[in-house]
Amino acid sequence: MPTSASYMHNVMSLERNHLRCCKHFDRGERHRWVSCLAASRIVGRYEHGATRRLAEGLGCSVDYVERLAKAGIAYRSLRRFRPRSEDGKLASPKHFYTMWDLWYKHEFSPREAAEQLRVAAEEGVSVEQMSLHVRNEHEPPENEYNRFVADIQAARKRLETAVGRDVETDSELREALLVAVTVVKDICDTLT
Repeated sequence: MPTSASYMHNVMSLERNHLRCCKHFDRGERHRWVSCLAASRIVGRYEHGATRRLAEGLGCSVDYVERLAKAGIAYRSLRRFRPRSEDGKLASPKHFYTMWDLWYKHEFSPREAAEQLRVAAEEGVSVEQMSLHVRNEHEPPENEYNRFVADIQAARKRLETAVGRDVETDSELREALLVAVTVVKDICDTLT
């Protein structure tokens, strides 16, 4: 059972990190890393409702707060392996939480994870490109076909969503999009 003093210290620490996270989150992308590190000291600390309160304070979803926290945890876990580029650039929080998931799933070395993040920062590699590269390195080839099918199905869903939007377009473009939806549906039917 925690002592009263340790409990109060924990509550003060959570509150201080909550305020810090919100303050820097409101300052925009340049300060997002401070928010990630503060969120990582709140999420998963078993303080009932702390993650939800932080999400409300930031005006975003609990899932987004958890991703911020995951980016902060990934950074703290990998910083000793120098994930920064030569000129000190750091990949985005999205790169870090994506790498965390890949690292957890495929169990490769933290040095390799940090190297992928360093390259992403240096060369401006997108999260999708980095993720694809890591998956190609660590997943068995038979999964490639499944990813291919999943990508085609996702493209179909996005295309159907786009066609269903109520936006003004000329009739030729609308007709071309409807043909594209039909073609992609036929491809999906063939693949499954």
